[in-house]
Amino acid sequence: MYEKYILSRKLFTGLLIIVAVLINTGCRVGPDYEKPEMKVPEKFESTLSNVETGVSGDLSKWWTNMDDPVLNSLVSDVLQGNLDIKIASDRIDQAQAIRGVISGADKPQLNVQGSAMRESYSRNSLFGPFLPNPIVNDFIGAFAARWEIDLFGKTARAVEAANAGIEAAHDNKNAVMVAMSAGVAKEYILLRQLQKQLDVTKNNIQIQEETIDVVQHRFETGLVNELVYQQAKAQLDSTKSILPSLDTSLHQVIHRISVLTGREPKALEEQLMEAGEIPATKSMIPIGLPSDLLTRRPDVRRAERNLAAATANIGVATADLFPRFSLTGAYGLESTENNNFFNSDSKYWTLASGFSWPVLDAGIIRSNIKLQNAKQQEAMDIYTKSILSALEDVANALIAYGDEQQRMSYLESATAASRRSVDLAKERYEQGVVDFLNVLEAQRQLYQAENVLTVSRAQLALDLVALYESLGGGWDI
Repeated sequence: MYEKYILSRKLFTGLLIIVAVLINTGCRVGPDYEKPEMKVPEKFESTLSNVETGVSGDLSKWWTNMDDPVLNSLVSDVLQGNLDIKIASDRIDQAQAIRGVISGADKPQLNVQGSAMRESYSRNSLFGPFLPNPIVNDFIGAFAARWEIDLFGKTARAVEAANAGIEAAHDNKNAVMVAMSAGVAKEYILLRQLQKQLDVTKNNIQIQEETIDVVQHRFETGLVNELVYQQAKAQLDSTKSILPSLDTSLHQVIHRISVLTGREPKALEEQLMEAGEIPATKSMIPIGLPSDLLTRRPDVRRAERNLAAATANIGVATADLFPRFSLTGAYGLESTENNNFFNSDSKYWTLASGFSWPVLDAGIIRSNIKLQNAKQQEAMDIYTKSILSALEDVANALIAYGDEQQRMSYLESATAASRRSVDLAKERYEQGVVDFLNVLEAQRQLYQAENVLTVSRAQLALDLVALYESLGGGWDI
């Protein structure tokens, strides 16, 4: 009996040594992930005078280049209070918790167990007459341990996937920060555009009111007919009708900015109703190299981390093809009497090893491996697409920014000419050289030119924001 015990202990010890050796060799089935080499252009093409191609710079706080304290404050508020960013942070916490759950699977588990039972047997049962005492006590206290050994790296691959998931969650938060900082800047630019359009409209109303005063005086003195007066009045009322819609849009933008900062819609009305200039930048814009996008664009980084997770999941599925080994053991005390519960005779222990191998499930397992391979290919395609989309975003932003600069220069010249036309038309009308329709048309063209110029200045600022956003600016790399 003693020799059998020695033999069993040697076998168990030998198994532990084998397990330790296998674990130390780090056997992990499935492919090892290597970040793919992606081909991108050597440089961005741009002839803009205020854009530096091939020069990388700090874009983490690009909005400060616009030199607008209100904008700086709003972006800071968004980065601290925006609920989309907070949701992204919550998902990081969830990803970290998932890793904790997964990583615990290959750790030894220890349970403390205890019970106290008192049971009475029937005297009329089959064995009742032979029992010396029909009342039986049973007291148990024990430690039970179990360890499923991760010989083929299933848990290790799952932890690898979970780690990549955490990094993807961080990159997702950074992507949200990029989107939200650009989003509030765009809304702020729209706010300043609407305020400027209100000013332009009110200034034109003032010009038209001065004109109608002259026309009304001439109409009352019989120098002009009623048609001229009604034409002037119709244009004035038409211009005034634009004010309510501009006011509606203005308040809606303020409400949107307030919500972006995590506040109620009307929270920033008092602060933002005061008019200001449309922000712009006079500094050089360092757009860097196309290869910089692979590390600076959070959405590209997120796609790459998702690819790494998908690769690790192939290993998780492949490990199911191999047997799973486990060690179990228990040590405790058991007695039918409480007065001798802690005696040495109450001790008991067990040691056991085992394995399971789902041989008949091989078809299902291999189908799952194919599924994970297909998901990895999908993740690879998404990663490739994200890079192409990033390159497209930068190319489109550069074209739009450059073309809008040229368009705005033409509109500035056209607006100056329209202002001069109004002055000339009024002078010639007073001299009787032209009729009043020339004055009305000149005033209409001036309003249209000033309004379009305002929109162009805002669009140029929006294109600039889009350029910074396409470059991945808005977070600290």
